[in-house]
Amino acid sequence: MSQAHKDALAEGRRESAIVRRYLEQLGASARGSAGLSGHEIERRLAELKQRLVQEERALNRIQLIQQRHDLEDALRGADDQQDEGDLEERFVSVARQYSARKGIGYSAWREMGVDAAILKKAGVARTRRG
Repeated sequence: MSQAHKDALAEGRRESAIVRRYLEQLGASARGSAGLSGHEIERRLAELKQRLVQEERALNRIQLIQQRHDLEDALRGADDQQDEGDLEERFVSVARQYSARKGIGYSAWREMGVDAAILKKAGVARTRRG
């Protein structure tokens, strides 16, 4: 395998990782406690932990435990919000090339939740395909 081929594979893996992280971040924003401040999530988490200590029913406990996990994930997501701009910039820098290489059309990105302004900034043109 030539060095150029190895370099191209490495670049493809790098682009894929950026796209995956960006799409995962979009998905995380669309679930559960998105839009809540870190302070509000912490307040709800403390309240939930108190309820969990007092709950005796197994089915209620498992639901409370899952809610706690969801809030903890959301709290980590709130901490990651500061990285969101950097992740978006990296996505913009690779989206056009990634789209061309993988045959991903504008409408597929939009269906995944990528904002039209981000696609425009990335140079991903609207097409009739997809």
